[in-house]
Amino acid sequence: MVYEEMNLLKRLDHPHIVRFYEWFESTKNFYIVTELATGGELFERICDYGRFTEHDAVFVVKETLEAVAYLHDMQIVHRGTHRHLYFILMKI
Repeated sequence: MVYEEMNLLKRLDHPHIVRFYEWFESTKNFYIVTELATGGELFERICDYGRFTEHDAVFVVKETLEAVAYLHDMQIVHRGTHRHLYFILMKI
């Protein structure tokens, strides 16, 4: 089951989903190689700036819904979108 999921993740290609490149396995662990997201977490960014406007929220929700729609088109169900799962790909 884990192998199937890893191979499925490698096939995903969407601008609002962190790219999954490769995975490696040791006797005790799995290691994954993903796209580098240097911008940190969205929640940290909000805390640093001290505000989150309606315009900001519209932008995040739009990108989230586009990513979820892509997953659904690929017959994949995402079981949760939590604030710690939102990453900023690059620092602004």
